Amino acid sequence: MKKLLLIPAFAMALTACATGNNADPNATINTGYNLGKTAFRIAVNNKCQTELNKNKIWNIAKKGLTTTKQNQIQSNVCGCVGQKASEDVTIDQLTMAAIDTNARGVLVADMVTHSLSECYKEFVK
Repeated sequence: MKKLLLIPAFAMALTACATGNNADPNATINTGYNLGKTAFRIAVNNKCQTELNKNKIWNIAKKGLTTTKQNQIQSNVCGCVGQKASEDVTIDQLTMAAIDTNARGVLVADMVTHSLSECYKEFVK
């Protein structure tokens, strides 16, 4: 889990290394933001899978499904959560998450909590 928490900081560091002195500052910001969103989406996906596996309703519902179908639904639900979270997160939130590990954990947990039930209902009928 600690490795996942370092992803946003690593992504920003890579962005800083990849840009030269002649780089357009707006392009640098957009690249950093997109890398941060990607890292954030990975963290949200992992948190989603953890939360989904702890969910009593999911644990009952998946008993009647094949492993392939369980994995497909879990992938769809957590993909949906990741998509919604990456659409909702702001650059300010990503910046704070890159700096503060506590803020990162809270942000990821809030985004998963906000979207999980909505996405779960979308794919489990």
